[in-house]
Amino acid sequence: MTTGNKHLSVETAATRAMTPGERMEYHLKQAKSIADTAEREGRELTAYEVDRANKHLAAHKSAKAELTNGRMAMSHNEMNGLVKSMRFGDTSARAGMAPRGGRTKAWAEAVAGKFKQRRDLLAKAESSGSSDGSSDGSSDSYMGGVGPERSGSALVGASFSVPTIATVGELPEQPSSLLELIQTTVVTSDQFEYVQQSLRINNAAVVPDGAEKPVSNYNLVACEDRVRVFAHLSDPFPKRYLDDYTFVLAVLQHQMADGLKVALEREIVNGTGPTPSVASEPGKVVLESTVAATERGLPGILNTPGIRTQAFTSDVLTTLGTAHAAASTAGETPNALVIHPADLAKLNLMREGDATGAFMFNSGRSALQSILGDAHLIASIAVNPGTAILGDFAEAHLVARQDDTLDIDGSGELFSKNLVRCRCEGRYGFALTRPSAFTRVTLDSAPAA
Repeated sequence: MTTGNKHLSVETAATRAMTPGERMEYHLKQAKSIADTAEREGRELTAYEVDRANKHLAAHKSAKAELTNGRMAMSHNEMNGLVKSMRFGDTSARAGMAPRGGRTKAWAEAVAGKFKQRRDLLAKAESSGSSDGSSDGSSDSYMGGVGPERSGSALVGASFSVPTIATVGELPEQPSSLLELIQTTVVTSDQFEYVQQSLRINNAAVVPDGAEKPVSNYNLVACEDRVRVFAHLSDPFPKRYLDDYTFVLAVLQHQMADGLKVALEREIVNGTGPTPSVASEPGKVVLESTVAATERGLPGILNTPGIRTQAFTSDVLTTLGTAHAAASTAGETPNALVIHPADLAKLNLMREGDATGAFMFNSGRSALQSILGDAHLIASIAVNPGTAILGDFAEAHLVARQDDTLDIDGSGELFSKNLVRCRCEGRYGFALTRPSAFTRVTLDSAPAA
């Protein structure tokens, strides 16, 4: 085997003609084929093979990034067509509102249909590893560049909903955020009901013929709650930005949706309301649904009665190990540890013996996960430093009434100044179906008085 072709690119005319999903699949197969060949022949990879395999893996990563970025990149022609078809510039409508009358339903159906078609296409691409959403080859991209046909005027008063927060369907195998641990249920009302287990005691045993069977305690109660509104506004900016800089809307939508995610994760962890109260109907708990309770936010994990607690015990590793052992002994199966990034960094930087010893968890000598079984390590600023949540997040549920929606308005005082602003909002609820599946872990000793 020669090395003269070592630096040749793994991208060819054929691969460049593929969709990002097809390129991902192709390069992953090529890298695997190289490794499999060496394994079948009972030898180590040559330097050439290592180089080629790494190039294929890099190309796979690049194609994956391209596919991911494409989720936010709706072509401008597609956007313009949607805007024109719904007549956002119609003078019969007030800015920021749909026109009254028979067209309202048609507008809603047009919006829902158009974005559902796009979401279905992306879902198909993710499940098959390829994307049929090819571009028309023009440079008139919604994410970049400027063009004479773009009309910011038509966008004012519009509402764009490309949901990105709620994960409906199969969760990722390697979650990277708190929200990716939690399955979503979509509801069609602002109120919802779920069943919460407050006690689980297993008394199963061998039973002789004719003897009374033991009773296990599985206390279940029906709970009612309602969704909350999560929202924020952008600063006003000149309307001409929508005409001159086509990436502005996409950037705002992405960043404002990220802002909602941060607020939602904080509420899931630290929310202080509502407070359960026993209703007149036996076996049912009604969560306060008054305006005052709604304003307090979601019933956060750390403020839910019935969760476990683990105090700091000698050191961080002992504390985490003790918490995991206690949960496992109680029959729980924690699948994630949610921890503040600063605390996770301290764990990753721990050394053996003293400050000059080998790194404990990044040197190949051991793994942090060995202390926590198969639990994922998730860094989140929603958790305060010094605290972590160890839990089975299959028992946590995000309830979505309306996923993140971006509205653009230039009415009122903004109109006289030729300014517009954006509002991003969604409506979400949260439910723990078994609080005992979660443990609040204290990672440091109490400060001296």
